[in-house]
Amino acid sequence: VVTGSLDMTAKLWDPMNLDCIATLDCVGDSVMALEAVGSWVLCAGTNSIKIWELASRRLYRILDGCRFPILWQDGLLYCATYDIPQNIQVWDASSADPQEWSVLEILKNHQAEVTALCWFQQSLLSASVDRTIALWQAPRKTGVVLDKRHDE
Repeated sequence: VVTGSLDMTAKLWDPMNLDCIATLDCVGDSVMALEAVGSWVLCAGTNSIKIWELASRRLYRILDGCRFPILWQDGLLYCATYDIPQNIQVWDASSADPQEWSVLEILKNHQAEVTALCWFQQSLLSASVDRTIALWQAPRKTGVVLDKRHDE
């Protein structure tokens, strides 16, 4: 079991007795979202994604300029960008080694910060502060903004 916190740490817990077995220090960034991917845990904060190797509890790679929300699906990593938070980066994360992961494309359609990502029926859905959702047939560079808005 892995949890993240605003105190800039992620904690690994023994699932049998819920004792804390390790603390991962995500220096300079609160942990806003987590993804477990094989032997890795991805800690997404407000300005980077830190990739930890679970076995050694070692910080393995930092994806600067990426931020929460994040989503892992079929060897692709989706995340919001730090400098332009209305964009979504699509990473080829099919390699077992995160050092080999690379950006495939950047999805652009929202007018404000992306707040949520969800996989649904072979499509990526994204939500934004602009009160819209976008439907992406991934991986494609164009999305359809659905005229569905939340009220104030």
